[in-house]
Amino acid sequence: MACVVTRGCIKCRKCLRVCPVDAFHESKEAFFIDPKTCLDCGACILTCPVQAIYPQEDLPNALKHFKALNAKNALILPLADEDRSNKTFPR
Repeated sequence: MACVVTRGCIKCRKCLRVCPVDAFHESKEAFFIDPKTCLDCGACILTCPVQAIYPQEDLPNALKHFKALNAKNALILPLADEDRSNKTFPR
């Protein structure tokens, strides 16, 4: 299983600092987790200040569509970089 970023992500970058495998990809608005890379360690869940990250198996029904959205966006978006700022990102 993998962790999933849902609505409410504020791109604070705290999750990037604790992810041991660089599983996060970035758009202009939010981060997304690559389910093939994620170790499901839960470190990002614990550091998210807005509770926007869930274990895949604990996604509320209203947020289940974010599982597919994370997987899709991880394939097309660049890896998130902890030091990135003021760059242009795809939507």
